[in-house]
Amino acid sequence: MNIDWLRTFVEVVERGSFTQAGEVLHLSQPAVSQHVRKLEQYFDTELRDPMSREVRWTPAAERVYQMALSVLK
Repeated sequence: MNIDWLRTFVEVVERGSFTQAGEVLHLSQPAVSQHVRKLEQYFDTELRDPMSREVRWTPAAERVYQMALSVLK
C-alpha cells in the first residue's frame, strides 16, 4: 500500500469529488482515479458503488477511510 493512495482517498471522500481532490493534491483526475483503483485492488474490494454515476461509497470504503485517517495522523 502506498501512503499517497490513502491521502488521495481521504481527499476524495472529504471533498466528494475526484476533480477537486486532484486540484488540492496537484494531481490529474485520472491519477486520482488510479490511486483509488489501486486501493480497491490492494483491499480486493470495491470502494465506490459501481452502479452510481455519482461518487457513492460502499461500506468497505468507510472502514478504509477510518483506517486511512488513523494512518495519516
